[in-house]
Amino acid sequence: AVRSHTPRMLTATLLDVADAQAVSEVVQAGADAVLIPVGMATGDEVLKAVATAGQRAIWGGVLAAGGRDEVERLQKARGDFVVLGSDTLGANALLPENIDKLLEVDTAWDDISLRGVEHLPVVAVLFRVLSAERLTIRHLLQCLKVVALTRKPVLAVLPPTVGIESLLLLRDTGVYGVVG
Repeated sequence: AVRSHTPRMLTATLLDVADAQAVSEVVQAGADAVLIPVGMATGDEVLKAVATAGQRAIWGGVLAAGGRDEVERLQKARGDFVVLGSDTLGANALLPENIDKLLEVDTAWDDISLRGVEHLPVVAVLFRVLSAERLTIRHLLQCLKVVALTRKPVLAVLPPTVGIESLLLLRDTGVYGVVG
C-alpha cells in the first residue's frame, strides 16, 4: 500500500505583549513557535522570563524599531529568531549571527524589491493578510507572488477567522507556515 504524506504547516502565535504567562499557555496549547513584540521598552528580565516559558517551543521577537543592538539583546535572551518587522529598521539588524532572521515583507512591494530579498541573510519571510474575514483569490495570488519572487520559506500572518480550507489552499501555494 502506498501512503500519502500530507505536508504539515508550521503554526505560530503572535502575542500582543511580551508576557511569559501567555507564552507558556501558547506553548502548552501546541504552537510550534511564539512571536512576541520586542522594543526598546522590553526589559531584559521580561525577555529572560519569556525564554524560560518558551523552552519547549521556538520563540522569537518582532522588531519594529532599532537595529543590531535589539537583535543582539534578543539573541542574548536565547531567542531562536527575530522578525525584522519594519522596512525602517537599521540595515545593521541583518549583521548578528547565530540567530535566525525573518523579514516582514509587504505584498505591495514591487517585484524588484521582493526579488532582492533572496540575497539578504534571512532564512524566511513573513507577510500579513490584513482585513480579511476570508481568504480571497487575490490573497492567494499575493501569496504566490511572495513565494515565487523571494525564493525563501514564507509564513503568512492571518486573521483568526481563516478556516482549514483556506489553510490548505495556502499550503498548496507554497506557504510554509501560518501565524495567528
